[in-house]
Amino acid sequence: MNAHQTAYTASRYEAELQAIQDAEPIAAALNAGRFAVICRAPHYCPRTDAALGYRRHLLASFTTREEADHFASAGAHHDDETEIFVLPALPTVTAEEYFTDLDF
Repeated sequence: MNAHQTAYTASRYEAELQAIQDAEPIAAALNAGRFAVICRAPHYCPRTDAALGYRRHLLASFTTREEADHFASAGAHHDDETEIFVLPALPTVTAEEYFTDLDF
């Protein structure tokens, strides 16, 4: 294993630890019944600039969905590679559920 591979491996390990640490405040906000605004952005190796995957972390939490949606859509945090979203996600309705009451 050369020096770049060793550096990348060390960064992968650190990224996994960071993902665990990033998940804790998200879980705490959701368990408290709050709406969490999450940032999902690319994570790069600080030693080799290689892509390590994506990192999710808590930007803010709010007591109402409207506040969280307003913060998430403010646009100040967006770029081409960053995704901002609110948890818990709104429930989705499948086509089957939507059309169950129609008589054909």
